[in-house]
Amino acid sequence: MKRFYFIDRWKNVFISIGLVAIPFLIWDALVTHRHWMFNEAYTLDIRLISLPIGEVLFFVTVPFACLFTWEMIKKYTLDRHVAVGDMIRILAYIMPLVGVFLFLQGKEYSGLVMFSISF
Repeated sequence: MKRFYFIDRWKNVFISIGLVAIPFLIWDALVTHRHWMFNEAYTLDIRLISLPIGEVLFFVTVPFACLFTWEMIKKYTLDRHVAVGDMIRILAYIMPLVGVFLFLQGKEYSGLVMFSISF
């Protein structure tokens, strides 16, 4: 089996992380202090767009970990075409329903996120 080097895809990784991180960081900055706030005692003083640096890095490291995991699963799963397509299809049907349910339960942020990522 040919070795797989994730670093070979760094351009696509950075583009993908940016496409995910930028809208969520904007969203996070807009709803902070409306739905939640960050305790100054537990965050570093470094801030970007009024968010603690740890929150900003969360939106970089989590997408990276997801992409890396996804690529490894694809690489080492033999019958991946059927399984991946079925999984995505099922999630696409469930996510909007879960989002509406959460929104109606007063969990506006979580409901909007679940609903919006399904499209």
